[in-house]
Amino acid sequence: MVLSPRFVSNLDDNCYMTDYKITGAQKELIEQVESTELLAERFKNLRCVNINEDGVRHGVLSIVFCADDILEDRKVAVKFFDPDRLGDKYRLAAFEREPELVSRVSHKDRCLSLVSGVGAFDLSFKGMAERELFIKMPYFVTDWIEYDIEDQFDRQTEFSPREKLSLFRHILLSVFSVHRESIFHRDIKKDNLRRQGLNDSDPVILIDFGTAARLESEKIQENYEGSVGASGYSAPEALAGLAAVRSIAHLTDIYAMGCLLFELFNLDYFYTLMNKNLQFRKSLIVLNLSISREKNEGEKLAVWNSLVNKFKIGLEPPTILQEGNSCPPSISRILERLHRSMTQFDFNDRNSDFDWLLRQVDICIRNLDQHAFEEHLRRRRAQYRQNRINKLRAKQLRLNSSQTEQSALV
Repeated sequence: MVLSPRFVSNLDDNCYMTDYKITGAQKELIEQVESTELLAERFKNLRCVNINEDGVRHGVLSIVFCADDILEDRKVAVKFFDPDRLGDKYRLAAFEREPELVSRVSHKDRCLSLVSGVGAFDLSFKGMAERELFIKMPYFVTDWIEYDIEDQFDRQTEFSPREKLSLFRHILLSVFSVHRESIFHRDIKKDNLRRQGLNDSDPVILIDFGTAARLESEKIQENYEGSVGASGYSAPEALAGLAAVRSIAHLTDIYAMGCLLFELFNLDYFYTLMNKNLQFRKSLIVLNLSISREKNEGEKLAVWNSLVNKFKIGLEPPTILQEGNSCPPSISRILERLHRSMTQFDFNDRNSDFDWLLRQVDICIRNLDQHAFEEHLRRRRAQYRQNRINKLRAKQLRLNSSQTEQSALV
């Protein structure tokens, strides 16, 4: 199978990829956790799932294990904080906040559920004079969501437009379920979305709430130099110094989903094409410098609103109908309108009405179904006509043969 020729933007080498070589401390944690017979008296058969055979870790802040929960007889995910980040107070606080956020959406429709809150694992190290030292490593436990959705992006030519739109509809519903609880994810990307089954009807679940926040919750940090999630899916305002502003965080999630919609129907990344626009890069620099001078959120937003109109004209989002796209003509106009509404440079211009977004997807799906039905009827009619022609020809051949035989007798 041929993978899509995607590539990483040169503005930020890690804007999509979050793969790192495993360190000694991480390896020690993995070995000790995997050798633990029973964690918290209920979790056994722990196996690290985000380290590959070459010792490369996928993910930024956590070591994730799959385990069997003997109390509830099911598989679970056990998420440990990265031991190399224990000195990072912000990241540690964000990790400890994560299970609290997950608990707020637990057992809600299309949401991840918390199985067990923050616990502590005694990680053993050999200190001076061979003395054994212990470090308390925080962890928590959630549902295990079995399947990823990356194939429909990385091998998109193997999936029909209808299958892609059905997946995107599930993504919208999953994010909407989280937003209804006033929680905004801020790191939506394909590897933070998983599926409960392989069927088209199985829901998609949003995972990894390490960068998520509630609208009302106390801030861990007032300002961010850049985006809080992968920059390849971060909205312009998050890259320009507004990543900490909770009141517009839902619009950042909308933008990220617009990027995913683009990548379901194109081989390139949306951000790669945006980054080729020199005006885009210049605008981010100017906005970031201007916003960083202000102290409070109101002033920062005022700066954005006063300057953004000067840049809008040259910053229309790349069309989803790029050369080589896989958008069928029957839905291209609707899909283009949907995508543009989600990926506007100015967050004030983005459409965050989930009912409207879902309605556009449903219209596309109905159009595809209608087109498929009409094509089916066309083929049936064509086959019917061909069958009649074949019958008439066969009848004529029989008649001609009979006449020939009669002539021979005479």
